[in-house]
Amino acid sequence: MRGKLITANRLKDGEVVYLTAGGSWSGNLSDARFLADETLQDRLLRIAEQDVAGQIVIGPYLMDAKTENASVQPVSQRERIRANGPTVRASFQQPAGQE
Repeated sequence: MRGKLITANRLKDGEVVYLTAGGSWSGNLSDARFLADETLQDRLLRIAEQDVAGQIVIGPYLMDAKTENASVQPVSQRERIRANGPTVRASFQQPAGQE
């Protein structure tokens, strides 16, 4: 089934977060509220915008998702990367100027 999730970045630390069924934000994709109804998607996005004003998150938006094997999965490559973290091994990461 296709639907949407609401995602944003937590203002405190920049982490990717997802709106949960309880109205809080979680860094775990598995906690995200899956939204199949367009009216509900729009209403919850407006509510998420209130957390921008409250300086909890920044840039909330609806992202495409699907349910697969009883779990929620991002549809786009961009959202899979956001959900799973960096695509470069930590051993390759060096501060600039320290090659």
